[in-house]
Amino acid sequence: MIRHCLRSGLLVLLAVSSAAAQPRAPQGNDDSLNRPTEAGFRFTPGMARVFAGAWTGHLTGHLGLDPSKADEATEKIARRFMQMMHQMDGPAQELVERFMEEQMSAAARGEQSFIPRGFGQEFGERVVPLVPAIREMARGAVQDIRPMLPLKQQLKLAGEMMAFNKGLDAFEERMRQWADGRADTTRNPFEDPNQEVKLDEQGQSSDLKRARDQAQVNLDREPTASWEKYVKDAKAFYGFDDSQSATADSVLRECLERADRIRSDQPWRARSYRNRVWQSMMFRLPNGWNHPLRPLLEQERTDLNSGFKAIEDDLKARIDRIPTPSQRRAVEQKMESLLAEKGFDMKPEVGTAPEGGGE
Repeated sequence: MIRHCLRSGLLVLLAVSSAAAQPRAPQGNDDSLNRPTEAGFRFTPGMARVFAGAWTGHLTGHLGLDPSKADEATEKIARRFMQMMHQMDGPAQELVERFMEEQMSAAARGEQSFIPRGFGQEFGERVVPLVPAIREMARGAVQDIRPMLPLKQQLKLAGEMMAFNKGLDAFEERMRQWADGRADTTRNPFEDPNQEVKLDEQGQSSDLKRARDQAQVNLDREPTASWEKYVKDAKAFYGFDDSQSATADSVLRECLERADRIRSDQPWRARSYRNRVWQSMMFRLPNGWNHPLRPLLEQERTDLNSGFKAIEDDLKARIDRIPTPSQRRAVEQKMESLLAEKGFDMKPEVGTAPEGGGE
């Protein structure tokens, strides 16, 4: 629950709360270049219910909340979320605006990092004042939900709340250190750099086990997971008849068989498995997003998947050759109608020529 509480409180803030973009009074200088827009994304009650629903799933699945009370619990938690976001309105908006500015600037420099280089101290300064609202939201939600749980589960919830408070206290202190310039601001702000890494009986951490398990699953899924959906969507999009659908299925089977031959190659499996594990674990390193190993691993993954990419291109080209001219015209007309409903007129005006004239 600590992960849900802490990350939901701040990640929601960073993702959408800019949410709060309140209209600003016009400034003296009317130059549009020197003033921001007056509207922006908002954090809505619907969004609050989505995040509250995730909490409710935890409550019903792990803490014995009666499913018949799930809707009531979701509404109570969503109300606390909205109260938190309203408390954060102004400072949260300013934080998100600065965060996005720095992210865009970092991207222009070719850097990729959750916290852009040079922004960590300011990030800490802006986050610290928001922590009390996160703490109040979690405390209020627990107060609302506790009476809805069996007595034994209320004690378990109290234990989770203690763990959450401990984690939030550590996060707040970490942000204070960032704000004061006393800590490495390239690390993940949600992780405690001093936290002891626990190893299982195989001598691996939970992060390494998760990375290995996910890498093994991906070996047999990626990057062909979307091929069946592509063929299914093409059938529906063009309205394939039985004969056309059979042809599309035959092409798909052939391409999947070609992909399986790549997957069965043991040297390829070993290199691909290692690549995926290393990519997952790389982000456990300081400044993982900008670690020099990252572009090397990404290029290696591109090379490893090049055979799949060639098969996928062939699959799409062959599927796109199946529709008849009349089927193509029908879907073009359908798309034009849908665009027209949205105010887009794709038909050129009669008697007009592109700007600049024709030859």
